[in-house]
Amino acid sequence: QVVYVATADGRLWFTKDGGAHWDRRDSGLVGAVVDIRVHPTDPHGVLAVSGWGPGIWSLDTSGSSWHWNNIAGDLPNTLSAGTIHGDWHHHPPRYFVGTTSGVWCSSDQGAHWTEFGTHMPHTNVTDLQANGPILYAGTFGRSVWAIRLRPVQDPPPTVGPFVAGPVPVAPGDPV
Repeated sequence: QVVYVATADGRLWFTKDGGAHWDRRDSGLVGAVVDIRVHPTDPHGVLAVSGWGPGIWSLDTSGSSWHWNNIAGDLPNTLSAGTIHGDWHHHPPRYFVGTTSGVWCSSDQGAHWTEFGTHMPHTNVTDLQANGPILYAGTFGRSVWAIRLRPVQDPPPTVGPFVAGPVPVAPGDPV
């Protein structure tokens, strides 16, 4: 029932009744929102990225009026952020932003940022998506990169013994 929507005019809207009523929730934001991430179990845990400098935001719902706090911290102001991901499996949560120069990570809710991902090129990261413990970073012209965010709970599947030499591989065979 809870939905957040960013519109082309730079506004951010919120509904808690499946779209029957909408409220504007962009007080404090600078620039048009280009990505939004909502905590999987807490609809008030919201992160956003705007197309203004590093423009990384966290929604503060305490008090009578909601407002956005800039959590770009010490991220270099020469970078522009285009996508964000919150890994809420940690306390405090870890935030990841895709920038014009790779992925950056914060473990202290945006106060400090460090480059993330060994061997990842310094290129424009246009999308961040997680699937289980793996974070995928889609880049502009440099493919998709994957990195493990946390340990896997289940052991990896067992693969048969390696056989040297040419072996035919059929669809679905482990390689």
